[in-house]
Amino acid sequence: MYFFLDGLDEETTTKSSWDDAVLVLRFLAKLVDDSPTRVRVWCSSQRRDRISKELQGCCSLDIDGYTRSDLALYLSEEVSKLQWSNPSDQAHILETLKSRAECSFIWAKLMIDALGECWSTARMEEHLKELPETLAEYYCRFFERMEKLYRPLACKVFALVIFARRPLRLEELTEAVWCLESGPHKELQQKAKPNINSIRTIVQPFIEFINTNRTDDSSTEEQYTCRILHSTLRDFLVGHPNILCDNSSDLHISAEWPARACLRYLGQSRYSGLLVRREGRWLDVTEDPVDRHPLLVYAAKYWDKHLDDVTITEIGSVESFITSPNFRTCMQVQSLWVEAQFSFFSRPDEGNGFNTYVRRVFPSWFARARTGPGQRLWTDYRQLLHEWIYFLSCKQCGGEKTCEILPYVGQLDRIWFGALGPNNFLSRLKGRCTSFAFQTDVNSDGAQYVFDAVNEAGDKVMTLRIQVSKPEARVNRTSVLKCSCESWILSNEHPPKLQKKQTIQLTTSSCNWDLYAKSVTNPALQTGKAAPAAFGPDCQTLRIGTQLYRRADNGTFVAIPGQYFLCDLRSIYIEEFACHRQFLVLTSRAKISKGDLKVTRNRADEAGDEDDDLDTGADEDPRVEGDELDEDSEGEDSSIVIATDSEGDELGEDPEDEDSSILIASDSEGDELDEDPEDEDSSIETASDSEDESEGGTESEDSGNESTSEGSTDSSANFELEDDILPPWANHFGSEDTDTDNESCPSFDISGFGVDIDTEDCDDISDHEEDLESSSDEDDAIPSEVFDNNLFCDEEQHDWEGLSRKHAEKRKARETITVFDTQSCTRLFYLRRPIKCRLFASPPVFHPTKSLVVWPLADGDVLFVDYLAKTYFTRRLQPSTPHTGHVFMKIHFSECGEFLHIATLEAQGKAPKLKKDSEPLPPINLAVLVCTYHLSRRKTSRSPPQQIHRMKLALGQTTRLHVSKMPFTLTWTSKDLYFSCSEKSLRVYRIPLFSTTEEKAEEDLQPVWTPRKPFFLPHSAINRAVYYFPPAENKSGKQQLPARILIGSDFTALKDIEPNEAEEEYGVLLVKRVIEHSVRRRGEFHPPIGCYVDEDTNLGGWVDSHARANILQDHGVGRLDPRMPVEHFNPDDDCDLEPFIY
Repeated sequence: MYFFLDGLDEETTTKSSWDDAVLVLRFLAKLVDDSPTRVRVWCSSQRRDRISKELQGCCSLDIDGYTRSDLALYLSEEVSKLQWSNPSDQAHILETLKSRAECSFIWAKLMIDALGECWSTARMEEHLKELPETLAEYYCRFFERMEKLYRPLACKVFALVIFARRPLRLEELTEAVWCLESGPHKELQQKAKPNINSIRTIVQPFIEFINTNRTDDSSTEEQYTCRILHSTLRDFLVGHPNILCDNSSDLHISAEWPARACLRYLGQSRYSGLLVRREGRWLDVTEDPVDRHPLLVYAAKYWDKHLDDVTITEIGSVESFITSPNFRTCMQVQSLWVEAQFSFFSRPDEGNGFNTYVRRVFPSWFARARTGPGQRLWTDYRQLLHEWIYFLSCKQCGGEKTCEILPYVGQLDRIWFGALGPNNFLSRLKGRCTSFAFQTDVNSDGAQYVFDAVNEAGDKVMTLRIQVSKPEARVNRTSVLKCSCESWILSNEHPPKLQKKQTIQLTTSSCNWDLYAKSVTNPALQTGKAAPAAFGPDCQTLRIGTQLYRRADNGTFVAIPGQYFLCDLRSIYIEEFACHRQFLVLTSRAKISKGDLKVTRNRADEAGDEDDDLDTGADEDPRVEGDELDEDSEGEDSSIVIATDSEGDELGEDPEDEDSSILIASDSEGDELDEDPEDEDSSIETASDSEDESEGGTESEDSGNESTSEGSTDSSANFELEDDILPPWANHFGSEDTDTDNESCPSFDISGFGVDIDTEDCDDISDHEEDLESSSDEDDAIPSEVFDNNLFCDEEQHDWEGLSRKHAEKRKARETITVFDTQSCTRLFYLRRPIKCRLFASPPVFHPTKSLVVWPLADGDVLFVDYLAKTYFTRRLQPSTPHTGHVFMKIHFSECGEFLHIATLEAQGKAPKLKKDSEPLPPINLAVLVCTYHLSRRKTSRSPPQQIHRMKLALGQTTRLHVSKMPFTLTWTSKDLYFSCSEKSLRVYRIPLFSTTEEKAEEDLQPVWTPRKPFFLPHSAINRAVYYFPPAENKSGKQQLPARILIGSDFTALKDIEPNEAEEEYGVLLVKRVIEHSVRRRGEFHPPIGCYVDEDTNLGGWVDSHARANILQDHGVGRLDPRMPVEHFNPDDDCDLEPFIY
């Protein structure tokens, strides 16, 4: 392989071009060193010290001797073409030319051209005597003899041609000279437009105008490219920049002229607004087609590169241009006509990875200056790239028909400039919609944790930033949490207003911070684990660790004393919560045991910054700035504390002083006791053992499982007995030979999105029983934050032997719900029962007027609790398809309280088979099932709801789904459910909650709506919660808030793109066409953002999405039916077989 580099000295004109040339030389040198028998590099150049230094050690060849013979041959041929009086004169002139030309062909050519203009031999001899001895003297004499009238124009033309980043076209050169002649005006002066013929006359023969032999649609004139005659002329002018100066002028041929031309050209008033496309042509603000602006694209691409080579004293002019609206037009031109301007490039790093780059857009000296605005503006611009480079680089996709951005390429007013934050200089630019950020001018850096929430009405946003400070003294090993809580409110079409800001400080031990912030060893518990902090759905409650807060009348959060409901290690972990008036409900689907707490504690001890024990919240009170504590824990009735200790064995306290009757009711699982059971009464042991043997294991101090047909209380009516040891994929309806498509759709265990909880959640196994715990390598390798379907199981693969009763007793995943009255400080209701599979992001919901709490349980079960009457019943929501599991189940009551709405995200997989590690994960179909139920007015909390409406939305396929941060949000209104997806463009569905009168007869004809026009979102929206709220109206029907899109905060940077394995391992730049990448620095905090939209103008109204899926008729899909008990197959008694004879 041969590489030829000719004219290397031409790259020494500027420092930046030479630096690029050095990179290429070193890259080729490495190729030669690595493959000395396969690669050869040849360079030709004039003598330059820097080139000789870079190529030191390489073989060199002086070709002057070879050049002289070729030059002599050239002169002989050219001289023979002239008319001479006699051969002796011809020989004399030829020898004179050879001696002067030495080794320069260009000097020989110039002398021959000069002699060719003479009319006689005598004139030739006279002119030959007048010629300078060297080429440099010839150049100097030419410029010195130039008339003063033409010198200003010649200075600009030569500077533009010499320092151009590529050969200029004649029309580009003329436009640049016109711009310089117009002075610092905001528009080109017609009187200053130069004549093309004058330009060509003045600079010839040193600038050649090469006909490109092509025309375009905008002009029928021939196109010319301007080139410098020879590199020696460039070297001469660079070395003699003052050649055109005299005592009365200051004309320097320097790189400042093209830099000023580009900056002034882009700063014209006609580019103060975005270009608009009409009838296939782009027009400026004066409605002049930009295809008549020949210098526009060149200036947009190279303006910063020209500024690299100069130091303009007026730095303010660069800042003024960047902060002006013209800079956005410059980006628009780059996006439309500059190839790879917004593409990604990758270079191998020192290891085996790749570093990713984008094209630099600011002058290097401006962005790197330690003083001045350069670094700040560069950071703001990079923030824009992080969010919108996918939109700016659209045209690099090659015009694929499936690209939804392509019809809107160049429409930069679709960018959410206001969402970049008030400190970003680009936020002042106007767009099609009003966008904004929930951020003040205060710097938000330094927070290690960021949380946010949007209330159900979409007019209030809460943000919580938490900073964990390490203890300074060794004596105090408890870290302190400094929490900054902000409350924002939206009104009309105005930007959000900061309503309240509050600082909360508490220690990590007082809120059991490590229980949420640290990882646990069991992947079943890590998957879907609750966030360290969260707001309630109405933004009126707040949880930091296990510490709860309620919002007071003055808008500040006041701590709810935790000693009333966090008094044992088992109930200390809170996943979801809700508050209604003085009533508080706490739920969890993962039981954090003492073993898990010990793991967390040990990790903290290794770090040396945490307490020795996790605190239950009764010893230390979290301090809220400006707030006083409500109660003191020492004066409370001990019976309340005992009542919450449903597993007193884990308290670590001596139970001998407690009332035995209370202990009997709470110790429903005697095998979990840490104390020696021999001192207990035998009757207690028998009762406990009998409950353990019933595999339902439902535990409640309120015997209120109610038979809903009569509304009476029956403590054993709906208890799941041996049904709970069935694998989660078993058919819970009908006999086992029933066809699933005919009778029912069996549920599927989505297995905690990668974790089979029924076989992995063994956190209560004591030390001497750890050998019974399942810990296969395959399960350990399952990611804790991502859902896949590699553990879908089928009833045909059921291992009856592996589900022995003794083994099942050790799998104690529990779901717990507790309802409290915070005014009387009493617990109203408590229920704990086993679960076979996990459900995520499914909080409990209070009825607006009745004493009813509805909480989705696992496997489709829904719990209805009357917390004042202390009764409850469960109903099962059947999946709509076979082999389907529930991901989440959202509950919502209508404002009037008469209707109950349930939205379920379903994941359907194929009938599972054993999968090899090398096989890819099969896709999973996602769908949303939305059902509406009518509640009984008289017996709201005791009578099961009746289904009146159902719809199903198909979402497509996926192989992985994050369950800790769901990519879906729901917005409930009185008539519709708005289901939004986290993507780069708005993907929202409007699902009707009721059937219209005409559509009841033809239910399948009712459509699911979606916006007609695409609406683009910031790139980070794919990892953030995207909310859509329709226009809000008051009771009179007047619009209070327009439709709005709100996007949650973003804190963790995305991972770098993975380069292709086939990419070279050398330092070559490789273009990355795929733009699925974040160019943001890690650890940056991006606050919640939003945008007001007009549903008709911006979204194009609502049209049928054609995404509604059919529901099997007469299969009971969506009905809340009681779970029927299943008679299990007993391999010991049921194998009474007989031959099958056909």
